[in-house]
Amino acid sequence: MRRQSIQPMKSDLIITSETIQTQNGASVIALHLQGWLDGQTEGILQSKVEEIHAAGATGVVLNLAETSILTSAGIRVLQKSHKLFKPEGPNHLSRLRLCGAQAQVLRALSMSGFLTFMPMYENIEAALKSLEG
Repeated sequence: MRRQSIQPMKSDLIITSETIQTQNGASVIALHLQGWLDGQTEGILQSKVEEIHAAGATGVVLNLAETSILTSAGIRVLQKSHKLFKPEGPNHLSRLRLCGAQAQVLRALSMSGFLTFMPMYENIEAALKSLEG
C-alpha cells in the first residue's frame, strides 16, 4: 500500500481598498475581499476594519464578490465589523455594507441569520447608494 500525504488547502485573503466619494460628498472606503474568510484570515480583515474606523471613516463597503469561502469565523469578524460601524441607539443603522456575495457565501450568511440585520447589496453602487440616504 502506498501512502500519499494530503496537503491542507491554502487559506489566503487578499484585501484591496479604495476611497469612493458618494454623491452627497461623503468618503466611503470599499474593501474588496479575495479568497477565504475563515479562522486563519479573520484577523487580517479585523485589523483593516479597525484601522479604517480609527482613521475616522464614515462608511465601509465590503465587496465579497471574490470571497470564495466563508466560515463561522468569517461571519464572526463581519459581525464585529458591523458593530464597530453601528452608532449607539436602537434606531441607528450600521455604516457598514456588504455586497456582491457569490451563492455559497450568501448561503452561509443566510443560514446563520446574519442577513436579518445586515442586508446584502447586489453591487458596490447599490451599497453606496444605501449609505447616502
